[in-house]
Amino acid sequence: MNIPSKQLILSIIIGATMTTVNAQRELLWDMEHITEMTGGAKLTLHHPVFREVAIVHDAPWEGNVCCYHTVIQDGAKYMMYYRGRTWNMPGMPPHADVTCYAESDDGVVWRRPKLGICEYDGSKENNIILKNDGKQAAHNFSPFFDRNPACKPGEKYKAVAGEGKSGLAGFVSPDGIHWKKIGDKPLITKGAFDSQNIVFWDAARGCYVTYYRTFWKGPDGKMLRGIQWATSKDFLAWSDPTWVSYETEAPNDQLYTNAIHPYDRAPGIYV
Repeated sequence: MNIPSKQLILSIIIGATMTTVNAQRELLWDMEHITEMTGGAKLTLHHPVFREVAIVHDAPWEGNVCCYHTVIQDGAKYMMYYRGRTWNMPGMPPHADVTCYAESDDGVVWRRPKLGICEYDGSKENNIILKNDGKQAAHNFSPFFDRNPACKPGEKYKAVAGEGKSGLAGFVSPDGIHWKKIGDKPLITKGAFDSQNIVFWDAARGCYVTYYRTFWKGPDGKMLRGIQWATSKDFLAWSDPTWVSYETEAPNDQLYTNAIHPYDRAPGIYV
């Protein structure tokens, strides 16, 4: 299954006429999609505006290595997942990776519920949902809300997480809080997987898609970080990976992590 990095949906003449290829919405961020601009029409880049701090990671188990934040929405509830770890922090003993959970009603004010799932320093009064099982799953746990119409009711939340260097393991959950691993073998094995790896259901193409980290040999022979993608119809059997290609004037450029996701208002376009 071929998933192009760009997909032409509309041919547009701003200020004059518009020829519709199909009825899908098109994002005007690419001049290749604009034939002509007339009547004073112009493209304007809108900058994000800094607002209040959403959440402060000050719990002992969150430590000083909080990263790989993922926010998903289920109805009116926003759910945040992120890594916690303490490393080389004065006055704090180091601890291995944990996956933490927070939730919000508006995406602005966040709360960290006491879930009672995982023990930290002798107590389960924390928001940890996953601890390392010896294979680094909590290092880069990456969930999504499965909108596949054929999704089983008890598996509407899914995730991938690294199993050391051996591959990406799959996880499922009925509520996004209590998770179980799929099988005893990784779903995907061709890659490096040592940073955040993205997975989602693509409704426009009718398949699951994952983008994940791996390495390639650069022009000078140095091993460089890059991104590959693969697809699956059932989340269990995955296609062979394909490299993500990108234009660059520096042949040794690297892609460390990615945050690729379908744009909700324009199905078929990835951001």
